[in-house]
Amino acid sequence: MYKGDNYKKKVREISNAWNQTHNIKRFAANPMTTPEYD
Repeated sequence: MYKGDNYKKKVREISNAWNQTHNIKRFAANPMTTPEYD
C-alpha cells in the first residue's frame, strides 16, 4: 500500500520506467531517427 508522497513517488518511478522502455523501442524501430525529426 502506498499513501501520499510514497504513492506519488512509486507512480513516478513506474511512469519513468515505462517511458524509457517506450523510447528505446521507438528508437530501435526507427534507427534512422534523429533529434531533428523527433
